[in-house]
Amino acid sequence: MKNNLTLLPLLLLLSSLLFSSCQPTTAPEQDFDQFVDELQEVLTTFYHEYPDAIGIMAHVEIPELSWSGGIGLSDREGRQPLKSQQPALIASITKTFVAATILRLHEMALIDLNAPIDKYLTSSTVAVLQSDGYRTNEITVTQLLNHTSGINDYVETESFLQKTKSDVQYQWTRDEQIQLAVSELDPVDDPGKQFRYSDTNYLLLTEIIEHLTQMPFYEAMRTHLNYNQLQLNHTWFVDLEAVPDNTLPLVHQYYSSQGLDTYQISKTFDLYGGGGLACTTRDLATFLHQLFNHKVFNDRATVKLMRELAPGHESSDYSLGLFRAEINDFIGWGHSGYWGTMANYFPKLDASIAVFVLEKDRKHLNKEITAALLKKLQEGQ
Repeated sequence: MKNNLTLLPLLLLLSSLLFSSCQPTTAPEQDFDQFVDELQEVLTTFYHEYPDAIGIMAHVEIPELSWSGGIGLSDREGRQPLKSQQPALIASITKTFVAATILRLHEMALIDLNAPIDKYLTSSTVAVLQSDGYRTNEITVTQLLNHTSGINDYVETESFLQKTKSDVQYQWTRDEQIQLAVSELDPVDDPGKQFRYSDTNYLLLTEIIEHLTQMPFYEAMRTHLNYNQLQLNHTWFVDLEAVPDNTLPLVHQYYSSQGLDTYQISKTFDLYGGGGLACTTRDLATFLHQLFNHKVFNDRATVKLMRELAPGHESSDYSLGLFRAEINDFIGWGHSGYWGTMANYFPKLDASIAVFVLEKDRKHLNKEITAALLKKLQEGQ
């Protein structure tokens, strides 16, 4: 009896707490709804000021909230209203996924990041690179990842620029784009000497992924990043994979000053690792949030490795498939893309934010919108 009496106050307390936690209350729900409305109002305010942005989409992922919003049009000519869960081409943000795949293979002891790239590339690609003086026995995998390899960018070749204007439906291959970088441009510098952002680096990385996994790179990425487990239900390589079930139509993305609409040009111009992925803002923000919360890698140290800035080139703010950004005095890690896409994870707030602006000529709004959303998150703490 003494023991029962001793436990009674504790049991009464627990019962009281349980009962009170089950009581209906409207105030927190009202606060939540108001907060969501304020996030949407950020997009609305920017869209009213910049209606030529065509459409604005965003997702905020924090432990307490997973919110997607959007405003504007998904198709300017068809006047189709934008839906917040429509996917878009994320362009160079694809590099973050490619880098994460390489790091997964590193965790599996299938690749040495400090090994020379000629160990992992096909003999034909090694021969192409060596024909232009690239020392493939000195360039490392890490240098491809952080753009210090000295390998030039095929995107900057005259042939590529002219072809993408004169024949917008031209079907590019990865080998052809690598060849362009070699045949029309000289090496940037010796390995490790300079930071020079180059899509060619990531084309080589997807070839390495194929060599190591004996799978098409896009299948290997889906497998080793485990899209299903991460619930990336609307993420795929356009033209290379089937559109996932229950995925809404891709939005149109525009570069109006150049007369470009993504629906009218071949996706192959940016498909093989430098870009190529399409996804929703939710999938993108969720991926970054899970990446930095140790749901992608097996070893917690791998996230730290991914954030290491290129030695001697810290001013580039580039690490392994990630840019380091500072917005509203918050440090973020993420990437941006050609078509007006941007996503970042902010450790201090445990928040990831993805923003898509459908008019490339207004892509500067990405950072401003991210800053405004960060402010709302800070105020809501």
